Amino acid sequence: MAIDLNNLSSEELFELARQRKQQEQEQAQRSAAVERAAELKKMRALIVSKHNEALAATDQALADLQKKRSKQLEEYEVSLTPIDRELRELAEKTEKTERTAAVVESKTSEPSAPPPAPTPLPAPTPVPAAVKSSPAHSAELLNSPDELFIHVRELMLGRTYISESLLKEQLRSRSVTVNNLHKLLEQLVKDGRLTNKGGGNYALGRKA
Repeated sequence: MAIDLNNLSSEELFELARQRKQQEQEQAQRSAAVERAAELKKMRALIVSKHNEALAATDQALADLQKKRSKQLEEYEVSLTPIDRELRELAEKTEKTERTAAVVESKTSEPSAPPPAPTPLPAPTPVPAAVKSSPAHSAELLNSPDELFIHVRELMLGRTYISESLLKEQLRSRSVTVNNLHKLLEQLVKDGRLTNKGGGNYALGRKA
């Protein structure tokens, strides 16, 4: 609706001018706010984009390192397996040789039967010497962290760490049976004598 300015008093004209000026100021403020919001949104989107790119690169680097670590552990286990197998076979051969030597020694130490007497009188019966028996090969059963740690420390000579599976195999080659191996290993970790390196690998701790 058009306003006839000629019919307005001076006070009404003044009020009308004031209202228009206020409307123009409010419109200018709204326009500035809209522009600033658009600018801030653009800045925010740029920051989020850069952050996501950096995070993705970090995640990829971590994944590559984890893959490299797994490969190194696999190569480590593969390189040690034939050596440990040969050491175990040598230990078994040595043990077998020692048992055979003990049996031979026990047989040679037995006294021979006395020759028959030339007279009908009975010959005195000799007292047989004690026969050496071959050493029994019985399995050792471990139930305490202290007993297990003695073997672990010996097996760790020349190693930086050892896997739980390799440790179990080495203990078996020593004819050692362990109940709850994982539980005892974690107890040694708790005591500070071992360190859990992750992936089922353990190293000597500060209190070893």
